[in-house]
Parts: sequence; structure tokens; C-alpha cells
Amino acid sequence: MYLLPLIMDCESTQWWIKLLILTIISSPSKQDPTIRLADGDERQGRVEVYLNGEWGTICDDRWDTLDGDVVCRQLGFLYAEEVMDGAFYGEGLGHVLMDEVTCDGTERTLFECPYSRHHNCIHSEDAGLVCSDAFDVRLVNGDEMHGLVEVYMDRQWGPVCADRWDIIDADIVCRQLGYLHAENTTSETSTTNGTLIGSVKCKGKENILSECSYVVHPNCTEGEISWVTCSAVPGVRLRGGEGKHEGRVEIHANGLWGTVCDEGWNIKDANVVCRQLGFSEAVSASREAYWEEGDSPILMSNVHCQGNEHSLLACASTKRHSCTHEQDAGVTCKRGMKKDSKLLIALRT
Repeated sequence: MYLLPLIMDCESTQWWIKLLILTIISSPSKQDPTIRLADGDERQGRVEVYLNGEWGTICDDRWDTLDGDVVCRQLGFLYAEEVMDGAFYGEGLGHVLMDEVTCDGTERTLFECPYSRHHNCIHSEDAGLVCSDAFDVRLVNGDEMHGLVEVYMDRQWGPVCADRWDIIDADIVCRQLGYLHAENTTSETSTTNGTLIGSVKCKGKENILSECSYVVHPNCTEGEISWVTCSAVPGVRLRGGEGKHEGRVEIHANGLWGTVCDEGWNIKDANVVCRQLGFSEAVSASREAYWEEGDSPILMSNVHCQGNEHSLLACASTKRHSCTHEQDAGVTCKRGMKKDSKLLIALRT
């Protein structure tokens, strides 16, 4: 006579236990601190942490790139490109939960770093940062078009192990540096063990080397490091202007030339184009097909350069868009070539 109610009570209890477990799993807990970026985009913003059941901000006292590196790695990026103070991304809400953060840069999460919860900070001191998932490249021991390939990782420059290295990988290095392609690539024996990446394998459609597959801190047993020679022809050109210093921007990507949509187009983007072409800087960034409409595919939109990139393809951008050629972007560069530039104007026709 009492069996049915007991069964119903058991089923009810099991249902509530399952609901409680699901709630715990789906919600951050006081034992599970986490982190996010706010009021920026996926790679930059105000740093916010979840501690003891609430979201809050970090005070910028002693905030530096070592702290930023840890945050960016925790979020899946390689390192912090820049750290911001003074509520650069706006003032947050809630409490200021961390102050005097002092990471040494090796921690897996920000919560492993020493910090203080006692402070007199206000939200005008909220910390922020810009993360990067791309490493810079350069050529050394040669000139601007030929040399030993080095990448910048972990706050240092170092060579690339030449295991599996081929002309396709070299093409991507040259493309990232602003050239059309690689002329050739070689390797040489090195007595140092400071290679930062190895086993690089690019498919040929990448715009920057970090988009290729690679191994960090490889065991470079043969001691061979990579050299490349890049073509003197830049991977960008100007069309429709009255001189070689101005016109509609066209880039070379995936084997074809195409235009750039003007959504988000500004002087930082124009500066990268002009430097890629051998000029010192841009005078203006033009929009709305100022230099006539192009007739080739629109290959880039929402370009967002930091301003220090070697080529436009190395800047953040999107390929999907709803642009028309009425939105073709253009530039006017300051006349006169950079003193150290070996690019030939005659090749830009």
C-alpha cells in the first residue's frame, strides 16, 4: 500500500538531483574562476574575471605585458600585443576584483599569478589588452628581400628549423613581408639550439606563417635553419591614379588580383599599403571608389591594421562581405621612396 508513493518519491528525488547537477555544470562556480574580454572584440577589450560567484574587473596597478601574455594564452592566443590602462575600453561594472597582478609570464592562468584583493582602485583604472594569434616574421643576415627567417614568439626572435621546409612555406613568409612570392629557399647548418618553430607545413593559401601548421620549440636534430629570397614585386598595387603613389588598392591573394572593400578603411590601413609599396607613409585613405571602380573580385573587407604590419594581408580582415565596387578602397602615399627600400617602381605597372 505504501510502495507507489515511495517509487514516486524516488523518481522525483532523482529528477531533482539531475537538475542540480546540470545547473552546477552549466554555471561558473566559485571554485571555477574564468576570464573574458569586454567592450572590444574577440582579441581585445577590458579584462574581466569571474571570482567567487561574480564578474568584475582588474585594476591597472603594475599591469604589464607579462600579465597580458598569461591572459592571452589562457584565451587561446599566442601573446599580448599591447596592454592598456586607464579604462581604455571603458569602465566596467561590478567590483574591481584583482589588483597588483604580478605574473612572471609562465603561468597557465591569470589566477596562478600573485595578486591582491585589497585596493583603493576605481573603474577608471580598469585594465585591458590586445591579444595576437599571429607571430611576426623578419629576414636577417641579408637584406630586406633575402635572409635568414626569424619569427617573434615569447618576447624573443629566433630562427625556423628547416625540417619539412619548402618553397610553399617560403612563399607565405614573403607574402607576410609584403612581396608577391618567394624566388627560392635554402637552408644552412646552425650551431645554436634556439629554433622557435619547426615542421612548418603551409598549403599555399595562407596569408601569414602562423596560419600554417607548425611545432613550437622543436627538437631540430639536423640543425638546419631556413633562408628565403623574396621577389622584388610587392603583393599590392595601385590602379586608377595619376601617379604610382596613388590609386585604388588591389592585392594579390590565392593566385589572383582583387580589390579591397572600404568598410572600416582608415589611415592605419593606408599606411601599411604605402610602406609595402616602398613609400614612407600615407597621406590619405580614400573610400567609395574615389579612384574608379575595379572589375576584379573583392578579396578583403573590414580591414583592421594595427599599423606595424609588413603587408595588408597580415592585417585582420574578413573575406565574406556584401560590398560592391562602389566601395573600393584607395590610398594616396607620400611621394618619395623610403631610403632603405629596394623595391623598384618600374615593377609596379
